[in-house]
Amino acid sequence: MNADLLKIDPGLVAGQIATVIRDQVFHQLRRRGVVVGLSGGVDSTVVAALCAHALGTGCVLGLLMPEHDSDPESLRLGRLVAASLGIVLLAVVGGIFALFSRLLGIGQLTGEA
Repeated sequence: MNADLLKIDPGLVAGQIATVIRDQVFHQLRRRGVVVGLSGGVDSTVVAALCAHALGTGCVLGLLMPEHDSDPESLRLGRLVAASLGIVLLAVVGGIFALFSRLLGIGQLTGEA
């Protein structure tokens, strides 16, 4: 691999990604915004930041979906990301499987496929 491949202009690339996100969400998909699952990790943080940049903070909803075995640090970091970006944050209390069980009116889902 050539080291020159890693030489990018981060601002330029972020702008190009933002243009694609804006086009996909508003024009191709005809949506008013996006929902981003926040884990507090690098991947979801970058996606949330790019979406907030591309669409505006009012068009991005952060979603925390902790399970009973989730690390509390993930929740803290997810909240910090949302606050830092200025996006609305929604937490699914009790876990996503419990929520779907209630919504579907069935017994507790196991989470197994």
